[in-house]
Amino acid sequence: MDLTQEAFLRVHRNWARRNPEGPLTPWFYRILRNVAIDHLRKRASRKEYALDNMIETETNDLTSLEEQTELRRVLWQAIGKLPEAQREVVVLRDVHGRSYAEIGSAVGIPSTTVATRLHHAREKLRHKLERYL
Repeated sequence: MDLTQEAFLRVHRNWARRNPEGPLTPWFYRILRNVAIDHLRKRASRKEYALDNMIETETNDLTSLEEQTELRRVLWQAIGKLPEAQREVVVLRDVHGRSYAEIGSAVGIPSTTVATRLHHAREKLRHKLERYL
């Protein structure tokens, strides 16, 4: 909640500096990203977040709640082990559904770099999760 409030304060403070012709969403995501990065830098120790609340996986082929829970745990554990740059694009694309252009604008990289990072991240995840697929 505090980080969200800080992000909205930064939006308010910097509203006049934004490009009025540009899309609002990537600009806002960039601010959110920077708030999160600042927060993580200030923390003495990094803890893993409970990311499973952020995603709803389709589990038609899974037979039990225990299997669903295990798959989510393993998936988020694998995502957490990705390099930060790859993890960031995976979460923005596959969890939040952002376009390559929006991700590129938010992260400050070309959309072709987004595609490359996403490809490499998905290959790593596929390799780590192949026994579950």
